[in-house]
Amino acid sequence: MWCLRVAEKKLTKVIKQYSKGGLEEDAINKLLVVAKAYGRTKAYVHNRYSGIGALPKLNPGFAIISEVKEAAKKGEIKLPPSYIEIAVFDALADIKSQWALIKNEIKGAAERNDNFLEEDKHYIRFVLKVDGLFGAALSHKEMEIPEKLRDAYIEASRDVDTHRLNNYIHRQARKFRHKIIADAGNSFSINKNVCRYADHGIYISTLESGKRVFIPLTDNHSYKRQSVVLLKPEEKRLELHVPVEGKVKSHEDYVNEVSVTFGMTVLMTTDTGHEYGNEFGRLQKEYADWSREETRRHNKERDKGNGASIYGKKYHAKKRRMEERLHSYINQEIARFIREEKPKTVYIIKSFAHHERTKDADVNYMLSTWQRGYIKERLTFKCAEQAVLVKEIYRSQT
Repeated sequence: MWCLRVAEKKLTKVIKQYSKGGLEEDAINKLLVVAKAYGRTKAYVHNRYSGIGALPKLNPGFAIISEVKEAAKKGEIKLPPSYIEIAVFDALADIKSQWALIKNEIKGAAERNDNFLEEDKHYIRFVLKVDGLFGAALSHKEMEIPEKLRDAYIEASRDVDTHRLNNYIHRQARKFRHKIIADAGNSFSINKNVCRYADHGIYISTLESGKRVFIPLTDNHSYKRQSVVLLKPEEKRLELHVPVEGKVKSHEDYVNEVSVTFGMTVLMTTDTGHEYGNEFGRLQKEYADWSREETRRHNKERDKGNGASIYGKKYHAKKRRMEERLHSYINQEIARFIREEKPKTVYIIKSFAHHERTKDADVNYMLSTWQRGYIKERLTFKCAEQAVLVKEIYRSQT
């Protein structure tokens, strides 16, 4: 008998919606224009506001929106105001994520630095937690300490060389900061201001004032959450990625610690020898063999220009079906693994060794199409749904 309790914690997962049938070229082209303009707006925000000087403006970001809208009035940005706000917040999320990663890198580097005393590390952690102090350290400005943090700051800075440590934070931030990679130009975000569900599909605003493109969908569900439109022009279709919140379920009888390795023949093997996904190797080989042969044939047809569009449509449809079958099996076996093993913690065994190319072309192609990244992502997500902790460890640590 097992007991299930629902934790207060929530988990965001992505629901996918698909366009129905082949979309008209005009509709795809109009949405591609939106995607490219959206991408240029995000790049504008990345370039202008990802630096140290813009840190005070990132939260809540309304000042940046006003400035970008002014740039649009001057013709520097060609995107309707309804899309500008979405694009700016999208870009700011990228920038904030980058700064969060930089802070984690600085914290990790400080913890590993043998020249720092515990008091030094404590001061660095304190500065990293307070945006105002972090920004002042990066810009070499005098720190303005909030009244509620004054006593804590005095305690943290009492026995350390703050000038030396602030310089360290500045140098490390410059070291770990990289240019944000631009989008591919085939996606953009939408909300209720630029789209409307109706007529078994969705109407999406274009760059033409008052004009919307209708996209029929394979389901009749409608959502009010901000979503991502992913265009696939070569397949004449699109996907909607909608984030929805679900409750995390916590099981009292999930108490085991289980180590797993991913394989190309068997999906997962535990440290106790239990195997999950014995059909994975066969399905993976079928997909790899088909993909290798059909990709070669598809490229030949495309080079000839005779019936390439018709063949290409069939090729992409079959490719999607095979991937979905493989992914469905992976998800099914991961769910069975969690249900039967009842883990509290799952350890993913990593290896220092890289998979080197062999003399066997078939094996090499199998390696190139291996679904390891997808398996890891789905295992991590499904474990999170059941309040199961996932850790990665190297083989030498076990």
